[in-house]
Amino acid sequence: MADLFSGMGGWQEGLRLAGGGEALGVELSPAPCATAGAAGHHVLQGDVSDLDPRSWWGVEGLVASPPCQAFSLAGMGEGRGLMADLARGVRAAFAGRRVSIHQHDSRLVVEPARWVHALRPRWVALEQVPPVLPLWKLYVHELRAMGYRAWAGTLNVADYGVPQTRVRALLVATRDLLRLPEPTHAHHELPAGLWGPARARWVSMADALGWTRQVVEGLRVNTRGDRGPDPAGGNEFSVDGPSWAITGRTRSWTFASTTLEPWQGLVLQGFPPDYPLQGGRTVQWRQIGNAFPPPMAAALLRALITEGEAA
Repeated sequence: MADLFSGMGGWQEGLRLAGGGEALGVELSPAPCATAGAAGHHVLQGDVSDLDPRSWWGVEGLVASPPCQAFSLAGMGEGRGLMADLARGVRAAFAGRRVSIHQHDSRLVVEPARWVHALRPRWVALEQVPPVLPLWKLYVHELRAMGYRAWAGTLNVADYGVPQTRVRALLVATRDLLRLPEPTHAHHELPAGLWGPARARWVSMADALGWTRQVVEGLRVNTRGDRGPDPAGGNEFSVDGPSWAITGRTRSWTFASTTLEPWQGLVLQGFPPDYPLQGGRTVQWRQIGNAFPPPMAAALLRALITEGEAA
């Protein structure tokens, strides 16, 4: 598996949980590379846009989490003003051409198209913040033209057992039977029925972190001025429910990075508490905020890998 913009290893950790094969990540920043390496993952430090995908020929799958700051509702949103240029770049990449897009971080969302065109992997999985969904739908159109079965939409990681209401725009494509993973959790516990298998209640912050009722009540008092709508997801923060989406530019990140220990942030992001974060405290929290939750990655990869084996 090729893992573009691999960060601290969320997709690779998910592949490990899914019982998949080998993966090689590409990440530009040194601290996430060090963290992933300390966790036993293979990472090449470099710029994805400078690499030749043809040297990776033969990989079965491709995953990518391009930098999302320019598209984030919590950020300045520069990428959302570049959609027309980025759409042109995606179409060009699927045709084997490259076009110039001035804003570097935003244009990286085009890179997976270049790699898919060059490698023709059996399956593809991409994730980003919800404002990128129109581009993922364009990817779907281009991938279907190449013979893939493809889907793009949004999923909430809390529905897959992560103690965090983090909504992501996802794209999955495969040359085999396309199957999305069944949610395992819901806002309220659901018995088996017409909607599918039974689903447990969302995992709360308190349960995930092992907090007692006294700790929960104390945090309610201490964070009373930091409650209200989350600008990234529209959820109300409550230690009795899942955490807000922990990203680098939301109040929940400010609360988490100043109130919680990094190991607790790891747990809220779906990593094991002893995951070997490298760097200082601020750098560690930035890595946590930028990571893709391994349980969500595992659910997606398990569905893609299993269908391929069945075929």
